[in-house]
Amino acid sequence: MSRLSNALKLVFLLFIAYLGSSGLIQKSNTAAYVQMFNGTIPTSVNLVIAHPDDEVMFFAPTLMQLDALLDSGVPVRVFSMTNGGADGLGGIRAHELQESIELLMRRKHPLVKVLDFADGMQEKWDLTATANSLKSLVTDTIPAFITFDDRGISNHVNHISCYYTVKQLRGHYSKGLYFRLLSKQWFLQKYTAFVPALLYGHKSSQEIVFVSDFKTYLLSFATMLNAHVSQMVWFRYGWWMFSNYVYANELQQF
Repeated sequence: MSRLSNALKLVFLLFIAYLGSSGLIQKSNTAAYVQMFNGTIPTSVNLVIAHPDDEVMFFAPTLMQLDALLDSGVPVRVFSMTNGGADGLGGIRAHELQESIELLMRRKHPLVKVLDFADGMQEKWDLTATANSLKSLVTDTIPAFITFDDRGISNHVNHISCYYTVKQLRGHYSKGLYFRLLSKQWFLQKYTAFVPALLYGHKSSQEIVFVSDFKTYLLSFATMLNAHVSQMVWFRYGWWMFSNYVYANELQQF
């Protein structure tokens, strides 16, 4: 019991430190933004995801900081390659994505486009077709793309296909910027809640890491609760309590 009691006290103290770190976290986010674009002003920022709800479950810290820091003249687009219709809820989920983005990015008002590629762990997309679809929708010259990496968070084939789709765009947009969300490989890396956010906020780094303080975390959680109603089954609450991705996003240019 004493070990459990000491562990709970440590978690409580860390949480208090997290609550009090908003100023340091915002300073860290500003530095990450400067590091991300390194003086380049993109002509657009484009998030490429596989399913409605990926934007808030995995990319909320990034989107909320871009909403706050990105130049007002730079358009933002969100492309969901599927409507998440593997369970027959595609129409509902597409509508939920629009509501979610309006809550997450109230300043930028991004364009949301849901494409019609097949949703499912067994579905392998024609990557030429997926890349061509994005080329037809992104017509500016220095677009920035943000997507998953080649591990796709948990080896989800649709997430991984988003990465390879965006990778195919490099030859078309020679001046473009390309960023991937780094997957955490080990259990304790994935499910350490706010602790990595607290650590990132207290150290200087050359990495591109966007962190949600407690206020922005609550807003992203409220977005999930209110916009993605069809997806709020019981285990989602565990994700929003313990997942690293809802508190911090580590991006890497590729």
